[in-house]
Amino acid sequence: MLAQKKTFIVIDKHTKPLVLTLTIFGNVAVAAEPASAPRLWIDYWVICNDTHVYLYFTGDNGRVYRSRTKINDFPKGMSDPEICIEGKRFDIFEGNMTYKIKDTGTNGTAVYF
Repeated sequence: MLAQKKTFIVIDKHTKPLVLTLTIFGNVAVAAEPASAPRLWIDYWVICNDTHVYLYFTGDNGRVYRSRTKINDFPKGMSDPEICIEGKRFDIFEGNMTYKIKDTGTNGTAVYF
């Protein structure tokens, strides 16, 4: 559970994720794009544990990436993306779906190809 007690919505803008922060005052915040993000990044999945927020996404280059920040810093402060899965460009292209697996402390990713 997010310590901030806010609602976050991640919208796919086809060039980078837009994170909307919904509070009683209607604040809006935009996640900063990591310097090493791929040219086209799509299919964003946000997963949290007790300390961090993880942003998983697909590039159009055969890679699935993960970036993270501390819960209290979200939606800003995302780290440079790390490659989680890598393959041929048209084998791993889009449709990344990452889910938290209950009671295991792990995440699972499926990629549509």
